[in-house]
Amino acid sequence: MAKRILIIDDEVQIRDLLKLMLVKEGFEVIEADNAGVGYETACAQKPDLIISDIIMPGGDGLTMIGQIREHAACKKTPIIVLSNLDDEGSVQIANDSGVSCFIVKTNLVPEVIIPKVKELLGL
Repeated sequence: MAKRILIIDDEVQIRDLLKLMLVKEGFEVIEADNAGVGYETACAQKPDLIISDIIMPGGDGLTMIGQIREHAACKKTPIIVLSNLDDEGSVQIANDSGVSCFIVKTNLVPEVIIPKVKELLGL
């Protein structure tokens, strides 16, 4: 059975690009376009891994990640933050929120994201 990955990002182009890369590698992809839907989807679908932006309209991604971490079924789900923010403070805040990895969107290429996804999933 394919590993299920939840992508939470308000930018449809980013979701489409990630989905294309991940489906090509054999992963099942589910999507959410904001933090509220992302939280609900994570709790309902229990993905094997989450990739999330942190700045989205209608909700803060870091707050959402904290809420996901409080949900029993998602406490240990690996979370990759994908953001345009690359300052040390943002990276530290994300790491303190329990994320597994922080990737800057300008580095969004298969050679960066796919090995990290596989590593976090133990593949």
